[in-house]
Amino acid sequence: MRLARIGVVVAALTVCAGMAHAGAMTYGLGAGLAFPTGDAANVVKLGWNVNVYGDYWLKPNYAIGVDIDGSFFGGKDDYVNTLKSAAYPDPSVSFNLTGFSAHGVLSFPMQGSKMEPWLTAGLGFYPNKFKIKDAGPLLDTDESNTDFGFHFGGGLDWGVGSGMKAGLDAKYRMVQTSGSSTNYFTVGAHLTFAGNGSGK
Repeated sequence: MRLARIGVVVAALTVCAGMAHAGAMTYGLGAGLAFPTGDAANVVKLGWNVNVYGDYWLKPNYAIGVDIDGSFFGGKDDYVNTLKSAAYPDPSVSFNLTGFSAHGVLSFPMQGSKMEPWLTAGLGFYPNKFKIKDAGPLLDTDESNTDFGFHFGGGLDWGVGSGMKAGLDAKYRMVQTSGSSTNYFTVGAHLTFAGNGSGK
């Protein structure tokens, strides 16, 4: 875990150093849905995802960047009902994760088309909080941790104006939470803007 933390810090510093001298920058924001899988799907249900990101294009088809990603889940009905049967008076369950990651992007420009598919992969840290509240002072739970995680996925962008692209994306995220990892898909839409000097 220590080596993983060092690796993420080095990667983030490298990305930031590149961005400080960037001639080909893009940045953007996105939003969509988060779908828990595996053990997480037994506890939480469909949630929301929001994100912001910035990329420095080393070549027209390859970039390094950083992103901040938030996913927000509520308790699954079956899990909440199980808590009620276990003497929780009126439980409310939430599980939120915020990812701070460094990533790489590989795009595939299509000549004569405004469409551009791409792939991405990244790693970073995910502060997360699991909370059961309104269950009474002896039963309330509020657990906070920061865990290592990584993601991979892809998307498709379309040029929609001078220096702007709209797109769709899907990513699979794995966070090494205690007990068992928390795995989930995010699917959403995004807008990307070209910075000064960017040919993207």
